[in-house]
Amino acid sequence: MLRFMNGTGVERVDDWLNLVAKQAASLRFGTIQIVVHDSKIVQVERTEKFRFENQRPAEHPISKRDEAHQVSGG
Repeated sequence: MLRFMNGTGVERVDDWLNLVAKQAASLRFGTIQIVVHDSKIVQVERTEKFRFENQRPAEHPISKRDEAHQVSGG
């Protein structure tokens, strides 16, 4: 059985279950990782991703410079 060790050394399964549930509920895109050492949950990590949909790709500033250079004949 996995155990959770909080900062005070108290082991409570409800603590990490509630933490993971809370993080998952507020996460739209991303990951939640549970780190285990010696059968004890010692860390919960959350990585959030932000997606930008329906946007055209950004134009690269160098390609704009080259394009202007070609037009001016230089």
